[in-house]
Amino acid sequence: SEKASVVPPAAIVAAKAMALDPRAEPKYAERVQYVVVHGHPGARLVDMVVSPETLVSKDRGLRLNEMYYISKQIVPALERVFSLLGADVRSWWVAMPKTTRWQPTKRPISAQGLSRTIDHFFLSCFCAVCDEMTSTDQVVCDKCCSAPQDTSLALQARAASLEEKLERVRAVCFHCGGRDQEGGIACSSLDCGVYFLRQKLAQQHKASIALMISSNDFF
Repeated sequence: SEKASVVPPAAIVAAKAMALDPRAEPKYAERVQYVVVHGHPGARLVDMVVSPETLVSKDRGLRLNEMYYISKQIVPALERVFSLLGADVRSWWVAMPKTTRWQPTKRPISAQGLSRTIDHFFLSCFCAVCDEMTSTDQVVCDKCCSAPQDTSLALQARAASLEEKLERVRAVCFHCGGRDQEGGIACSSLDCGVYFLRQKLAQQHKASIALMISSNDFF
């Protein structure tokens, strides 16, 4: 509605949380954390704000709206600095070529139809192995398909590398926050950059495993 378009984003996130749990009502003067994610074409800001916990949820498949933060946060800050030198940062940003596409490791989730958002149904035109251009109906390009052993080895190496990185980050979290009763990581601090890195690596590792398992269907 028109009234919803003037409601602060933090109030939208708080209302969503209270709809799930009335005890989640924020206290007086409490700052409600939120992030802006990608939405459907023409979506309003109030339709693209979610809580940080929702963003890192493994089942949502949401993406941080990098264009919003660059144009609304980074560019204005740079303008205040470089305006002293007479540089037009915003014109430079507008003229700058922009390429938006999924990471290769995230494509198999889209191809298997396990996603929840509309963005996942737009298949990438880049090979999931070598990152070269290919047709949208091909997860792996013809060059990689012609070398199945090398392709399988590359996919296994990628999954192993992500697993190694994930284990190193988990070790940091175990050392800092300890373990819960089920043996998992007890910490879920939204102020910690390692927490978001751990969630990102976990999703990428899961996607790389799915790609590696389905690699036999490519040849």
